[in-house]
Amino acid sequence: GIDFSIFEDKHFDKEKAKAFKQEHGIGENTKVILLLGRLAKEKSMDVSISSFACYLKKHPEADIKMLVVGEGPGRSELELLSHELHISQYIEFLGSVPGSEVNFYYHLADVYTSASITETQGLTFMESMASGTIVLARYDDNLTGTIIDDETGFFFTDENSFVEKLDKVLNLSDKEKERIVNN
Repeated sequence: GIDFSIFEDKHFDKEKAKAFKQEHGIGENTKVILLLGRLAKEKSMDVSISSFACYLKKHPEADIKMLVVGEGPGRSELELLSHELHISQYIEFLGSVPGSEVNFYYHLADVYTSASITETQGLTFMESMASGTIVLARYDDNLTGTIIDDETGFFFTDENSFVEKLDKVLNLSDKEKERIVNN
């Protein structure tokens, strides 16, 4: 089993978060989208980055930033993709972090997203949910027992539905967020 209690809010250092945001140019109202995991082709992070580019095209005024936490053989390709899509100023690749700090990044984020369809257990999704961070995942049959669309998180199927669902998540009222996080 996994001890999900380490992802509880009481373990989140708000002063560290404030310093991190200042250091990384994240404003008080900036929305943070998190990609976290091994940077490898099978994780389909390129799908999330391309979908994020579509979101930015629709919302060029958005005060939003994507943090990519993790390392792997796909990093240079993902960095190149962000440049080719002209969104590199909205994405920061942070590299690997110690396992003990992963919960910090979930708590820092407004949304955790993943387009991976190779997950067998969906641990990152469960970690995000345990942290109280809303999940936006590409639909995969393996996740149907973990995520219930519009109840415990959100599914997208393509770039358009990513944009639609991210819009929805970022515009949730506090009461709606609370309902999803506590489901």
